[in-house]
Amino acid sequence: MEYLIADIGGTNLRIGHYVTPNDIRIYREQYRAGEDFGEFVSRAILEFGISEFSLVIGAAGPVIDGVCDLTNNQLLLDETKLRETFGNQRIYLVNDLELLGYYLGDIGDKETTHLEVVTASGTGLGLTFVAFSNGGFSVHPTEYGHAGRDAPAWSLHGRGLSEIYKELSGVTLEPSEITRQSSLHSSSPDELADRSVDIFANLAIEMLKDIALQFIPERVHLGGTLFYEFENILKRRFGQISRLIEQTPVRVRVPEILFLPHDAAYHGGYAFLKLME
Repeated sequence: MEYLIADIGGTNLRIGHYVTPNDIRIYREQYRAGEDFGEFVSRAILEFGISEFSLVIGAAGPVIDGVCDLTNNQLLLDETKLRETFGNQRIYLVNDLELLGYYLGDIGDKETTHLEVVTASGTGLGLTFVAFSNGGFSVHPTEYGHAGRDAPAWSLHGRGLSEIYKELSGVTLEPSEITRQSSLHSSSPDELADRSVDIFANLAIEMLKDIALQFIPERVHLGGTLFYEFENILKRRFGQISRLIEQTPVRVRVPEILFLPHDAAYHGGYAFLKLME
């Protein structure tokens, strides 16, 4: 049996053929408006040269009764229809952050009772809880990224960074262009790009502080294109506020802030498929 893991975001379609932990072959395309997802899968399995497979799809949006209408594009995914299309192969549809949750569950300490959180920022923002107890774990996806406009989560994604920059400058830029013009990458940075980066980083720290105080997790794991981009800033600033968290009246333990490996979704998808066998 061959194992396929699809990671479907708001911009890119990626599917990995998991051969071994050190051999994951990635087929990638940009999202094409109006295209049936099955056509993308067909091209991928042709590229990989396989016929029988188990496939888990991590989709950027809520999965309800095996159906996901992706948050940031017009792609509709239906688990039942995909199984029919591919001759009732084993196909599963989950939220994309669930794949990261299964990665953490697979490698985590199942012998102690504790909570871990994973959040990722790219085209959108996702957040999932992983609860460990009694030698096992459970994964609980959320739609935290759709919190109201007064919540930090509202702007913690690519569109949010673009909106912050537009509010300051009146100009719309892609998130990658904003970070490219900031001190993150430029020796002569654009002042407004730097201010946008600063605001974004502060909102991310507010979110991490809220998670620490509300849920008291053992660890918070970060992933996604934008959080990777902001890795050094977030580590430094969270270290600065950790003393404030420790001084709260309830003496909250400060969680570890860790960054996921870039291929975590594929390892998590493989762990999920093995559990479903």
